[in-house]
Amino acid sequence: CSLGVCLSCDATCIMNNNYCYDCSLFVNHCVECNNSPFCSVCETNWYPQSGVCQNCSFWVANCDQCQNASICSICLVSYYVNALGQCDLCSSVLNNCVECLDKNQCTKCDFSSYLSGNSCLSCSSAISHCLTCANSTNCTYCQTGYYLDQSSCTLCTSPNETLHIQG
Repeated sequence: CSLGVCLSCDATCIMNNNYCYDCSLFVNHCVECNNSPFCSVCETNWYPQSGVCQNCSFWVANCDQCQNASICSICLVSYYVNALGQCDLCSSVLNNCVECLDKNQCTKCDFSSYLSGNSCLSCSSAISHCLTCANSTNCTYCQTGYYLDQSSCTLCTSPNETLHIQG
């Protein structure tokens, strides 16, 4: 550029009326366009497709960060990266699991379960008549007809006790 008038632009720009404009003004998330309206290099987690930048999840369903256009490195919450670099739902391989590191390690269970090691165990299997719990000894919500008595569930024996169902 000389005196504000350009004869050529670098790879990150498009020339228009002898001025260089950043590629991203014409194509969202574009880093390089080589003086054309078609993007050739996109921002991180964006990949060129027919001249425009597509988000990582366009290429790999439920992916948050891609290694490249076909392999995911980090999946969205509730998914894990499988051996093929695709995202699988945690609950599809780990019962009652809502967040996991991989197909063998759950990190968060649904409301009806608690985390024990790397898997989820049912609250009702650990505490009789318990629907939700913090762990194997601390119930937080009981079945109808039972009330929360400290951390366990007790049968309601009179009509007045039904008022205390959840403490």
